Amino acid sequence: MGSMAIEQRADGSVFIFHYGRQYRRESNGSWTKRTYNGWRKVSARRARRLERAYQHREEIKKVRRSPREWDLKLEQPVYCAAFGSGKIVAIKCGDVTVAFGEQEHKVDANDLMTRAQAETYWYGFWQSGAKRRFEEGRRLAIVKNLCRHGEWQTFLAKYDYPRSTADDLIRRYEDEMKFRSQQLPGYRSIDLADSEQNVSESTADPDANERKELVRLEAEKRIGRQPSAHPTDWTIRIKLPPEVLKLCREKYKEPAAKTFWQRAAYRFVGLDPDKHVAAIGAEATIGSKSKSTSRKRKGE
Repeated sequence: MGSMAIEQRADGSVFIFHYGRQYRRESNGSWTKRTYNGWRKVSARRARRLERAYQHREEIKKVRRSPREWDLKLEQPVYCAAFGSGKIVAIKCGDVTVAFGEQEHKVDANDLMTRAQAETYWYGFWQSGAKRRFEEGRRLAIVKNLCRHGEWQTFLAKYDYPRSTADDLIRRYEDEMKFRSQQLPGYRSIDLADSEQNVSESTADPDANERKELVRLEAEKRIGRQPSAHPTDWTIRIKLPPEVLKLCREKYKEPAAKTFWQRAAYRFVGLDPDKHVAAIGAEATIGSKSKSTSRKRKGE
């Protein structure tokens, strides 16, 4: 037991740490292990060892961890596959009470996903390239639902991820899920009379090798890639009183608003904006040209 450490939290939950792994004792006495895909039940042998250590916990080193981003907390937005997005209102051991709209449900902690978890899973799928579009759209939809006001744009800027691409993946995922929900059990959407669409499980897929190669190439593109800041765009978040924020939003609609903030950025880093008038003018011109080009494309 010398290599073990135990943490007992105020809500009654118990965690044991052993060789870099984290285990949790559930309210029914069973044990689960934290994995990349959430909490998973341990083997019977491992459960007996952990329970024996728990019964002799006075011999184990006591620790107190700082809460992580995806540890469950009160008022935290979470996602549940059965009820959708909600907010935590009570926590007791492994049972969590979540408000989904006007209704509250008691949900097992293993069935909940925080925004940090969804973001981590999405990044894993983005790097691997496996089932990329559907899985990315699924995780992005969860992340977006768990974002508070203004956090969605911050999340996209963090990974330098185009908003149009994210919205397109979410729309494709939601359309696919809507289509699946409309299919009756046992229903086949292909026409069995068409011999070209009649697929046999015993027949090799002629496109399998091509798909594997595409997945391999997509995965190689992402090797070593790390999230980086946008080279020219700077997104900041500041808190202001509601009445001041309302005035700022109205003022920002004026044509000279962007030029004002560009000059303010130069002053912020100690540079004289008057010496960079040409650069500021070029940036404003580029922005206006891109907007007019996008409008033309929409008109076409």
